[in-house]
Amino acid sequence: MKPVEYQLLYGLLGPGSNGKQFIIPVYQRNYTWKKNDQIAKLMNDITLLLKNNESKHFIGTIITYPTTVQGFVENSVVDGQQRITTIFLIVHALRKLFKDKARESEENASKALPGTDDFFRGYLENTFFEKNELSEKYKYKLKPQVSDDDAYNYISKENFEELGKCDDSSNIKQNFFYIYDVLKGFIEEGYDYMSILSTLNRLYVVLIELDSSDNPQEIFESINSTGAKLSQSDLIRNFILMNKGNDEQEHLYDLYWKNLETNTDHSRKLDFFFRFYLASKQFNLTGANKIYNAFKEYWKQVDGETNSEKILSEIKQSSEDFHRLYLSNQKDELGQVIYDFRNLHYETHAPFILGVFSLYHQGKINKYELQKTIKLTNIYFTRRILAGKDANDISRKFPSILKNVLDEYNTVGGKNFIDIVKSELVFKNLNTNAHLPTDAEITNNLKTANFYTLSKSKWLLDQLEMDESKVILDLKQLNIEHVMPQTRDYNWTEKTSDLSDDEYASFVNRLGNLTIVSSIDNSTMQNRDFVEKKKVLEKSNHIKLNTEILKKTDWDLNDIDERTNQMIKRFEKIFPYIKSKVHIADENQILYLYSNEELVAKGYLYQDGRVAVLANSIIDLTNETNPKISEIRNECVEEGFIEQIDEKFILKDERVFQNLSTAAEFVLGGERRNGNLWQKNQKAE
Repeated sequence: MKPVEYQLLYGLLGPGSNGKQFIIPVYQRNYTWKKNDQIAKLMNDITLLLKNNESKHFIGTIITYPTTVQGFVENSVVDGQQRITTIFLIVHALRKLFKDKARESEENASKALPGTDDFFRGYLENTFFEKNELSEKYKYKLKPQVSDDDAYNYISKENFEELGKCDDSSNIKQNFFYIYDVLKGFIEEGYDYMSILSTLNRLYVVLIELDSSDNPQEIFESINSTGAKLSQSDLIRNFILMNKGNDEQEHLYDLYWKNLETNTDHSRKLDFFFRFYLASKQFNLTGANKIYNAFKEYWKQVDGETNSEKILSEIKQSSEDFHRLYLSNQKDELGQVIYDFRNLHYETHAPFILGVFSLYHQGKINKYELQKTIKLTNIYFTRRILAGKDANDISRKFPSILKNVLDEYNTVGGKNFIDIVKSELVFKNLNTNAHLPTDAEITNNLKTANFYTLSKSKWLLDQLEMDESKVILDLKQLNIEHVMPQTRDYNWTEKTSDLSDDEYASFVNRLGNLTIVSSIDNSTMQNRDFVEKKKVLEKSNHIKLNTEILKKTDWDLNDIDERTNQMIKRFEKIFPYIKSKVHIADENQILYLYSNEELVAKGYLYQDGRVAVLANSIIDLTNETNPKISEIRNECVEEGFIEQIDEKFILKDERVFQNLSTAAEFVLGGERRNGNLWQKNQKAE
């Protein structure tokens, strides 16, 4: 590391810099200095310096990592890219000013500065080299960042007509003309060209050139830990590209990274994507501020330095899947399941879905299995909405669910994928906060829930409409309408007189009081009485959700409750409970439970110690047990998971317990917590 102080013109850009090119790497931030902020401050400092002939002004540090390529030096800028770009803009603006003035008065200009072209070319271009492909590549002393190429190239080539056509939001363009106007003001105030040049030369920088003993990545991270924070994805981009040559950087950026930015809404969702992608590979949802560290770990695990193109190709593919799932509004070959997924828009299970898409791209599952898996997750989250269950507190479950699915799928040789997904998603979560809500839970919630404020309420009503209607409706043009209005007025006071305002609000926002109508009808109906509202609804009887309402002669609280119950049943039909079964990966893990020499239950022992009591097991409900197990048994009876057949109570669907003792107590009742009751071998009959 060699820090050296340089004067701006005669030192940093002077003869000693010939053959060197400052390169703003693709991994650096865009040029973000603003004309009314950093540029205005710098030009104000130059103005003060112009008026004080004795002083000089330090404008900052530039850190580069130089590499030599066939006699040319690539000075890759590690820090100070905003500063070095602005320095070159000042020199370019000064050249334009001098040449403009020369055209106005050739005599005065020639006296002030002979040979303007050659003079400025020495600061801005590498000269005295034989012309060939390599010298053309390194012709200019600054190679800007890719995103700034057009505007800066027009300035370098003095093509100001094309520069004027560039996007006005370009900071390069805005700042160049701002600097030009300030310098022009100096001339108009009476300062000559040599005074301006002398002033610029009293600006100085400290240039630090790293050497082979320095680690550019560590230095970059250290610098940026104290300045404006880079995003986690910025740090990942820098980590991937920094230690590579400029040509390879641009190749990887153009082929892969640019696509990542495009696929994630121009980088706005790139941090989110990387968090979910890494969770799909490492099976752990890392903290939002630790994504970069997790990526470095992953890069090392997959030998990213050796396999960079292979790994980046996989990441690019996954970003396309992310865009397809969360950001696209285009038609999709997977059909309705994708549209439903987008409408639900849960990121909770993004790692799981990205992992499933990866299996599909590898040819390990087919299109049907991909569609079916997405549909299962749609049902899962819809039922959780209907039951009033939060999704945020289960986000960390899905990476481990993905891992379990992959492990099980590989164990059985790539068969029965859907059964495995059902088992891991539904069956193994039965007694956890991530369980799939039962019909009873949905009913209990929706009977009195404020459906109007429920997440995705409009989409859910649309699902009811689409389920029965044979007419294709533009559902986006329909709005939610309260049959009994939200605001109680004289039309509705009599039939609700015994309700407080809070009780009234509770009833009118229930599922059974809501329907969908056009915007015009919504405005027309407002607080009118039921007879008038019904007349409006009759004009749009093609909307099937209004069918039961139109059969009524009046509308009261009982009607709301009745319709609520009907609609709940329809939801439970459209989004049915997912029946799962244990997928037996290893027959040696089957266990048997006997009572009085009779086989009453079979179980499946998982590697983590949990045990599944399998369907068709006989549950002894005559024996009392502890309150917790008793509650689980009662729920199973109420939900229909335990059914009486003749004189026996049969378990209709599997249940998972944390250990063998608890499973035995569930089956046999009493206080039998002895896990040794389970046997590995079935007795001969």
